[in-house]
Amino acid sequence: KKGDDLKMGEAQLDKIEYVFWREKFAEVRINATGPENFDRLKNFLFEKYGTVNKFQGAYSWEGSITRIALRYDEPTKPCLLTIGSTQLASQEVKEIFEKDKD
Repeated sequence: KKGDDLKMGEAQLDKIEYVFWREKFAEVRINATGPENFDRLKNFLFEKYGTVNKFQGAYSWEGSITRIALRYDEPTKPCLLTIGSTQLASQEVKEIFEKDKD
């Protein structure tokens, strides 16, 4: 989106994408590159939401309204931070499973 500040805390971001599902805002995807920006994003999130353990290559925070996941793929150096609606994600998964049953 034009005018987005491509910084979060001290991290320099590459891009911010907004995801909609059924015409509702569902998730924001934030991309950054390199170990420095990953560490800056991780530190920002730890300070804001508390420290969590890494599980299956990602840090995640689960709330009743929002879910946050931070993943870093070291070989290629991209970093992905997703912040999304817990409720809409549950609805989407439910619909996928119901569709697969048919």
